[in-house]
Amino acid sequence: MKKYKPYLTRVDLVKNQVERERIQEQEAKRKRKQRIQEQNRQNHLRYQEQLRSEMAARYFHSVISAGGESFSNTKSLNFDGSNDFVSLASISLSSEFTISVWIKPTNIGSTTSAIINSGTNNSNRIGIYDADSLQFKLGGSNVYLNETGGNNFLENVWQHVLVVRDSSNNMTAFRNGASFGTSVTNSNTGTFDSLFKFKTTSYSSGGLDEIAIWNSDQSANVSSIYNSGAPNDISSLNPLHWWRFEEGSGTTATDSGTGGNNGTITGATYQTDVPS
Repeated sequence: MKKYKPYLTRVDLVKNQVERERIQEQEAKRKRKQRIQEQNRQNHLRYQEQLRSEMAARYFHSVISAGGESFSNTKSLNFDGSNDFVSLASISLSSEFTISVWIKPTNIGSTTSAIINSGTNNSNRIGIYDADSLQFKLGGSNVYLNETGGNNFLENVWQHVLVVRDSSNNMTAFRNGASFGTSVTNSNTGTFDSLFKFKTTSYSSGGLDEIAIWNSDQSANVSSIYNSGAPNDISSLNPLHWWRFEEGSGTTATDSGTGGNNGTITGATYQTDVPS
């Protein structure tokens, strides 16, 4: 109280001095609190930025390591063979083309199990004719590719089929990445408008998944497309049409290719049974 001794006769001055010091101390505390809060805020921002940078680095590393963003195949379509099919806007195949499909047929017989077909007049189709035969019907002209090396189609098993016509009109096929028979020649053209439908009242049965069409010869990419028995990300190959059946519900089969030809699903149901 020594410092207040000169003012003891002036109580009002003492009170004012005490109040000023109290206010100054409160202001100092407020500023210290603001500095601490600002430091905490800056530390939090630095932590968030560091976390974002670390997560981005991890994501970039995973993308580079995997060769692209993650790809998964979790659904396919099941067809009961009674009235199930997928209708498409008309597709005209060029002189060169490739058709890739994963198929799990339940009934392979002596009549064609159509994979892709012209459902209106049945003049164009590609399908399994027997366990050791593929039928190509283009422009009304039939040719058959017959397997003689034992690489036959099997019932109730997922298998990959790839059909190619090259610039010389030679048609070849591959089952599970291996050649299926010898080549045949067919220069005819045709249009297609349905999957798993044969004639007007006849339908194929089984599973269907990951169908892709190119207006080019993709025989050099058979191994990567087949991918040792599991569907692969083929976006880098730029398919014209690519129906993945990953929607899981509804009646639209989205075309993930460049052609934008979404299909309409009739009867077929989604399932989690997929090639693997």
